Amino acid sequence: MRVLVELFDKNPIENVLGACAFKPDLIVYLCDVRDATVFKESAIYRLFKMRKLKAMPRFYYLNTADPAEIKRVLAAVMKDYPGCVFDFSGGRDLILLLAGAYCIPQGAPAYYIDFTYSRIINIQGCEEFAQKFVMPTFTAEELFALAGASIKGSGHYTHGEVTEAFEDQALETWEIVQRNPKAWADFVAYLQTIGAGTAITTLTVSGPATLPGGQRSNLPILEKLRHHGLLAGFKQRGKQVEITFSSPLHKKCLLNQGIWLELYCYIIAKRSGLFTDVRTSLVVDWDGPDGGPDATKNEIDVFLMKGAFPVFISCKMGVPSPLAVSEIKLLSSKFGGGHSSTVLVTGERLGDEHRALKNRAADVGVSLLDNSMLAPQILTEKLGIAASAEQKRHFL
Repeated sequence: MRVLVELFDKNPIENVLGACAFKPDLIVYLCDVRDATVFKESAIYRLFKMRKLKAMPRFYYLNTADPAEIKRVLAAVMKDYPGCVFDFSGGRDLILLLAGAYCIPQGAPAYYIDFTYSRIINIQGCEEFAQKFVMPTFTAEELFALAGASIKGSGHYTHGEVTEAFEDQALETWEIVQRNPKAWADFVAYLQTIGAGTAITTLTVSGPATLPGGQRSNLPILEKLRHHGLLAGFKQRGKQVEITFSSPLHKKCLLNQGIWLELYCYIIAKRSGLFTDVRTSLVVDWDGPDGGPDATKNEIDVFLMKGAFPVFISCKMGVPSPLAVSEIKLLSSKFGGGHSSTVLVTGERLGDEHRALKNRAADVGVSLLDNSMLAPQILTEKLGIAASAEQKRHFL
């Protein structure tokens, strides 16, 4: 393929599927001059650089609500680039309609990418492309670059901290959390109190075995954490307790009540083998690599890619608020576009008394997974469905 013509779409990933699949020499983007907030040329250039694509992008700006201007631009493109191939997968309704009506009778090669079934539909002259098409795979960095954003590291971990050994410890800790969430919440509150004011590198903390607020050191939990290697040790002498964490990472995580649900979902997804990219605690800068200290940032608890399909996951130990539903849906739509999936996981079991929350999630397209769906096999199945456009269509 020498020249590919793309009708610029509000879903960022639609604009680069053909480029990544066929690696043409030149890509002509037909963009709406009135919609500059949606489109950033720099996002296309960044993506091409990240994937080492040699394709040269060219950008035509036009009023996509003006039929006469659309026809003039289409005529100019076909004259300047004879034999160009049209991708009819994206674009606004009017330019898509007129491009088909104008270009197809003139024999221009054209195809449509069926995102749901990861295939190309040959409109005319693209039989060979349809046979060879394989849906491209994208990384988290590439997806956010397409939306004009960038990843600014992790909110909880540094590179390489979450090792396989730590993952095993996290799974063991999640079992403790699940066994008695109330006791775990009280225990974390106890650790937070006696550890208040200490540096994260200060691994030994001490305090009364029972605090004025009633929180206790909980010797059975301390023993289990020591057995699994999260604590280097602990001592209780009379009414005083001394606790030594195994590392700054273990201390940071044990002082955070909700982090274990995030880690659990991350590990289950990672070890399932279903996904091409799995991340946790992603900090995303809305303004991309040039965003300053005052730029808008959000943390995404768990993020998955299955080929070209992104899944945004928010984790809440308690009953999620309606705001939590709206927030993760906003991030999913902004950065993943119309093909992304949104999942909200809660450590609570949601019954009939939470029907309003369930209905709200369903109405905005958020898959709500409660404690009854957190067994490894069930969670793996639910996340796999969320990452498959075809399965979502039938099962969610």
